[in-house]
Amino acid sequence: RDIVKKYLASQGLPDTDPQLMQLYRVDLEGDGTDEVVICAQNILTGTENRAQWDDDVVLPLNAYSAAKGDYSLILLRKIVDGKVAEIPLGQFIALADSAPADKDWTPPILYKIYQFADLNGDGVLEIILGMHMPEETAYQIHMVEDGKASMVLENEISS
Repeated sequence: RDIVKKYLASQGLPDTDPQLMQLYRVDLEGDGTDEVVICAQNILTGTENRAQWDDDVVLPLNAYSAAKGDYSLILLRKIVDGKVAEIPLGQFIALADSAPADKDWTPPILYKIYQFADLNGDGVLEIILGMHMPEETAYQIHMVEDGKASMVLENEISS
C-alpha cells in the first residue's frame, strides 16, 4: 500500500489511501529474483460503493465520468540496475473531475491482471492484463526485458 501511495503522490494524488485489488510475486525473467505486480484502484462499479469486479463479467462502470482522485493502475516493481523501480504497465489517474462533454475527457479505465505466461517460448513470462472501459474491453500483453516493460500486443472488443 505504501508503494502505491507513494506512486500516486508522484502522479499528483497525494494523501490517497490505496485499495489493492491484486498482488503477485513472480519471477518473470526466470533469474531467481521475484518481481511484484500490483493492481490497485478505487473506481466505483456496480451499486456497492466500493471497487469490485468479477472474473467472468465485463465491468459495469457506473458512468462515463471520472471524479478527481479516481485511479486504476498496474505497477511492476522490480530491481533495475541494483535499485528498486516501479514501472507502470497501465494507469488511469483522474487529476480533475471529467465528463464526456469535456475537451480532454478520457473514459474511466479499470485495469486487471489476468495471467502470467511464457507466450513466445523465450523463458520469460509475459504479463496479460485487461483494460475495462464503459463500452469496450481491451487485453494487452507486456513483456519485461533489460529492466524495461513494453506492450507487445493489444486487442480491443467493443460491446
